[in-house]
Amino acid sequence: MVDLYLDIPRLYTAIAEWCACMVFCMPLKKKISNGLYVLYSILFLLIQSAFLYYTDNVPDIIWIPCMAVAI
Repeated sequence: MVDLYLDIPRLYTAIAEWCACMVFCMPLKKKISNGLYVLYSILFLLIQSAFLYYTDNVPDIIWIPCMAVAI
């Protein structure tokens, strides 16, 4: 059963975490313009995707801190 979770692409994980953040961030009152908000949101999606991509082959002991950083 554990092997099933190891086959989930890291990009899907990044997108799912980003979407979860967007669910909470979208209703908040924004202090910046909508265009800048969209730009920052896409930038953070790219950063999170890159982080999860490059930490793909880390040992299990480091995996949990990597997920904490991703969150």
